[in-house]
Amino acid sequence: MKKYLILSCFLIGMTCEAQVKNFSFHGSVNYPLIKTVETDHQPTGITIPAATGYASYVTKINVRESFSSKAGFEIGSRFDYYVTSKFFITSGLSISHVRFKRTIEISLLSPDIQLDNFPATVGQPFGSIYGSMTSRDAQGNVVLSPPSVFPQKSENIGNTTTWSMLAPVLIGTSFLHKRLEVRTGALFSYLARATQTKEQYTASTQSLSEYKDSSKDGFNEFQAGITVQTTCLLGRHIGVDFAAQKFFTPIYQSSEQLADEAKYNLLSLGLSYHF
Repeated sequence: MKKYLILSCFLIGMTCEAQVKNFSFHGSVNYPLIKTVETDHQPTGITIPAATGYASYVTKINVRESFSSKAGFEIGSRFDYYVTSKFFITSGLSISHVRFKRTIEISLLSPDIQLDNFPATVGQPFGSIYGSMTSRDAQGNVVLSPPSVFPQKSENIGNTTTWSMLAPVLIGTSFLHKRLEVRTGALFSYLARATQTKEQYTASTQSLSEYKDSSKDGFNEFQAGITVQTTCLLGRHIGVDFAAQKFFTPIYQSSEQLADEAKYNLLSLGLSYHF
């Protein structure tokens, strides 16, 4: 009983001392670092006209997805809820605008050909293999193709912008007479909007054209990760913020990820105003 009484007094004391002592607005420039991902060998079959005496051939390809980063920004607010004079809990809400370019390419095309259904016979006419290594979706849009066969008309293909709401749950402490604040913990993100520049194939004209897709289809709406944030106070109200974010949830849904899982890593640098 005595132990419970002491613990209760300790918790009541912490609750009485705990209060919001720091509220701030912040704005920063962010920069995504997304690792290049690649598939293992994937078998791909192409139909051969029956007149050649063969049914199809199978080759192997590797698909690589690379990402070119562009600067974006983040704005929001946060508050520090002090549990003791030294430690605090941080939360808040911010809007993150992330920009990058996604490039999908065939990184390896195996020259080995395996003929199916019919044995290969020396001297037997083989004929011509018709078709191309072009993959299209159900609407006829080109998913991936060798650059030499279907060159991209625009450098904008693959440009992506996202708008997300970020909510951190962090623990923090301060150093150097509260001039330096360090926070770390969980970060949760909700994707509000995504825009991608894509290309589409028109069968009637056998041409490619670009268009902007502003739907969130194919993206993971909810993401979770960790972050480390530091604030260096230059005075009573102005601080310099630096943050590093690492997300464990893939950017894209599995149905849209041609290679391995691509994930966000973000660096940001900015200023904050403290009340």
